[in-house]
Amino acid sequence: MKSIRNFLISCCLLIGANGIIKAGEWNGIRPLHSSRSDVEQIFGPSVRACKTLWCFYKLPRENVFIQYASGPPCGTEIENVWQVPRDTVVKMEVYYPQGRLLSDLKIDLSKFVMTVDTHLIGWIYYFNGDDGIEIAGSGPLDPAEMKIVSNITYWGEKKDDNLRCPQRRAEQALGADSP
Repeated sequence: MKSIRNFLISCCLLIGANGIIKAGEWNGIRPLHSSRSDVEQIFGPSVRACKTLWCFYKLPRENVFIQYASGPPCGTEIENVWQVPRDTVVKMEVYYPQGRLLSDLKIDLSKFVMTVDTHLIGWIYYFNGDDGIEIAGSGPLDPAEMKIVSNITYWGEKKDDNLRCPQRRAEQALGADSP
């Protein structure tokens, strides 16, 4: 009975939030604040064994890869550069196998910086460091106009920099670290 209830709640969340991008979160999952338990309440368990703390969740319209903190805070691995407990979401990548129209996602692109890929013709990236979001996609005719979104990556928001380990904050200030 509990699994049916969780399934119905998940469906409602997916239908309600499926096309809207919110600052720093997707379908109720927020990097550096949500736990593996939160994710599994919404999506169910990972569809296959997690590899190096990356777990895969297959949803009706998306494939979701979530990276969890794997060890003690402020460890040496990239997923442990945050002052968060083990099994906290540190990064989430949402892939659209069929692509999604950018216009359907209701994204305010005025908050993003656009970059045109010089190696992959037609690929465009929108980056918002304040909200911890990067959007990747393509434009069929004009390389400066994204039409189809391939994936969206979420990580900690700028306001969560206080959770970054002190050594990593210093590296980021020097430009030696990426989000």
